[in-house]
Amino acid sequence: MTDEQGTSGAILVVGGGISGLTAALEAAEVGNDVFLVDRNPYFGGRVAQLN
Repeated sequence: MTDEQGTSGAILVVGGGISGLTAALEAAEVGNDVFLVDRNPYFGGRVAQLN
């Protein structure tokens, strides 16, 4: 890590549950390129499975 401010990079978020989605959103809002992957064909984790 550097103390340099204003730099952005690429971030890989593994897991598309509520925490992964939140982390991806926070990272994207500050200018990072975000790659979000999940083993399921949908995002949301257990929340998406609620009926």
